[in-house]
Amino acid sequence: MTKNIIKRWWNAVCEYSHRLLTTGNKSIFKKTILVYYIRFHYFNNFQIKMYKEFLKKLVTTWSINLKMRQVHYLHLFNRTEMKVSSMQKAILEVKALKTVFKDKKKNEKVIVDGIDFEIGTNEVVALVGESGCGKSMTSLSLMQLLPQSGEIASGEVRYRGKNLVGLNKKEMAEVRGGKLSMIFQEPMTSLNPVLTIGFQLTESITKHLKVSKVEAVKIAEDWLRRVGFPEPTRIRKEYPHRLSGGMRQRVMLAMAMSCKPDLLIADEPTTALDVTIQAQVLDLIRNLLDETDMSVLFITHDLGVVAEMANRVIVMYAGQIVETADVRTIFTSAQHPYTKGLLQSTPRMSGAIEKLQPIPGTVPPAGAFPEGCRFAERCPVATATCRDKMPELREINSGHKVRCILV
Repeated sequence: MTKNIIKRWWNAVCEYSHRLLTTGNKSIFKKTILVYYIRFHYFNNFQIKMYKEFLKKLVTTWSINLKMRQVHYLHLFNRTEMKVSSMQKAILEVKALKTVFKDKKKNEKVIVDGIDFEIGTNEVVALVGESGCGKSMTSLSLMQLLPQSGEIASGEVRYRGKNLVGLNKKEMAEVRGGKLSMIFQEPMTSLNPVLTIGFQLTESITKHLKVSKVEAVKIAEDWLRRVGFPEPTRIRKEYPHRLSGGMRQRVMLAMAMSCKPDLLIADEPTTALDVTIQAQVLDLIRNLLDETDMSVLFITHDLGVVAEMANRVIVMYAGQIVETADVRTIFTSAQHPYTKGLLQSTPRMSGAIEKLQPIPGTVPPAGAFPEGCRFAERCPVATATCRDKMPELREINSGHKVRCILV
């Protein structure tokens, strides 16, 4: 890391120290410094965890002078950097994934068209785009939960080096839930209305953790408590229809996390929630990231959530990846016209009041994709070449890839 980033990190330590001394409230650090300051300066979740451990030691040895604290800090920083470098191996690799739907006449419609990406350990990757871009179908392809008419035509989905494509139902059932978990967009349709919350929670726990029913109940209640239910025993005995939307979403989060998966796929987990409950769900996911080494694939069209949660962003359009980069690059120097359009159509809370610029038109339906660039008909800078030639996804800077011939 550069000296500038080290300086920023140390300034954050000093800022926290001042707030701690003046207020005596240690929890201030978590919301004001950790979540909003460090996340926007390229620190991943593992580094944040090490940083928090350092601050705990800093607080307990407050009597040492500033120079000694700085020496201690730099020593821990060097140790942290070495550990982080060994933690960057991808937990999930997706290579040339192509998903198709077949009608009764066996005609194929491409839904996901040859996408490539990977997710590292303890990394949050946001998958964004309009409705109909293929985000949810990508997640269902990863989990092998496609509708009956859908299938993976080609490509690989490698979890810790093992290709999941081609596994039979029994083999995939061992991975799904225990290693890879998913929170669906609408919890009411994901929970069985005739079974209690407790039954649905303990079913996966007993299957994947190989524990008794009594122990499974204890684990289920512990997770219900961790996701914010003060009376987990009562909630465990309830049916889904007796809970609010936010409560059902927290139940889904507890169900997804109860087997301690390596990867959590969250498909629009906050779309149907009001702002207050949305903040609670995001806080829960953040806390679980701090407590474990799990990774998250966060599927959303809410760019505010992306800015708050993600380390890296993948932008999809019409079944293809059109741009991918770290979150700061996407928000400060996006290159693809579609990504720019998404950002320009988002309201801002600061600066001059300007009219929002919506993206004209709609996403082309599957089976009716144009031959050239799929965004060309809606793009304000498209040329004749754009409409005739399909652009390749190419790297323009380290870690920054764009699918556009004009970039």
